[in-house]
Amino acid sequence: MDIRYKALSVHLLTASGAVLSMFAMLAAVESNWSLMFLWLVVALIVDGIDGPLARRWDTPKNFPIYDGVLMDLIVDYLTYVFIPAFALFKSGLLAGWTGWFAIIAITYGSVVYFSDTRMKTKDKSFSGFPACWNMVVLVLFAEKPHQWDALIRISAKTAVTLPGSLGPMCLFWTGKAKSGGVMAALENPYRGRGLPDLSPTPGADARAVTALLAQCPAHRTTPLVDCPDLAAQAGVARLTIKDERGRMGLGSFKALGAAYAIA
Repeated sequence: MDIRYKALSVHLLTASGAVLSMFAMLAAVESNWSLMFLWLVVALIVDGIDGPLARRWDTPKNFPIYDGVLMDLIVDYLTYVFIPAFALFKSGLLAGWTGWFAIIAITYGSVVYFSDTRMKTKDKSFSGFPACWNMVVLVLFAEKPHQWDALIRISAKTAVTLPGSLGPMCLFWTGKAKSGGVMAALENPYRGRGLPDLSPTPGADARAVTALLAQCPAHRTTPLVDCPDLAAQAGVARLTIKDERGRMGLGSFKALGAAYAIA
């Protein structure tokens, strides 16, 4: 197939996310949360696949008529922000003014973040909280926390999407901070016990995923690369980086997300 048609197919795949977001929105209007999250997961799979394909077939060069980055941002805002915010409001988890505050904070803070030129680093990683409200809302639906607990979490995450708060919240080794480099980390409160009220615990048994990946002829174990210089800067004995550039020919670990979702 001509490389131009391959590049076009990636744009069309990205655009399908808008249709999936409409399906999710219709389910949310009917308070059919299971169906809504199903469509959002399908959209997440598409979002995990189109980026590596776009880089592989160089869509800006081979089909520049469509702006894939802009298209992706539009779809991401719908599926990551707008629909989850609507679902959170309609669900009643946050009653009264707290619900209004949440949707205003989420939608306003996220649109500012999406337009911030510092949203991504030079290596295409996200700075700060990447406005993945679909994940946050999923956890809130599962936990059903007290509204003040939920409001504090939403406020904290919104704060780190606003300008001026991105640098210190990077969740990776930058080595470029004025202080000489920082390693910021967030503690996972569910470590060792899984998410509440979810059975089975996600990731508890990877055998089904491994079996599915074994059927993929392009699947190979990716290498760990030793980084002694970074280890010395971080003050640790050893630091390794998982090199995902050869993952299934797509150049990203995100390709594994589809296997986990299907299995």
